[in-house]
Amino acid sequence: MIFPARLNLQPISPDDCPSIHAKNCFPEIAEFNTISIPKNIKDTEELLAPLFEKQEPENGQQLGWTIRLKEDDSFIGELGIRLSTPKYNKGEIH
Repeated sequence: MIFPARLNLQPISPDDCPSIHAKNCFPEIAEFNTISIPKNIKDTEELLAPLFEKQEPENGQQLGWTIRLKEDDSFIGELGIRLSTPKYNKGEIH
């Protein structure tokens, strides 16, 4: 596990959807991501839903974490990894 001095990394939970939605609504962020601007919070919840379900490695996996400042627990971003099936043995960090 990584333990940065100034940051907390925690698995994404359903409670993080509003913060992630707000971040994704900034046009400056949407310009550089592949999901564009979500229409509403429901779109964001649906996008993140696979992260909250039981995942089987043989089907590939999606994992995500929030990034928060330790000093005040403010949300500053997220990161994730998508792992392929064992047959292809690769992953993508986003």
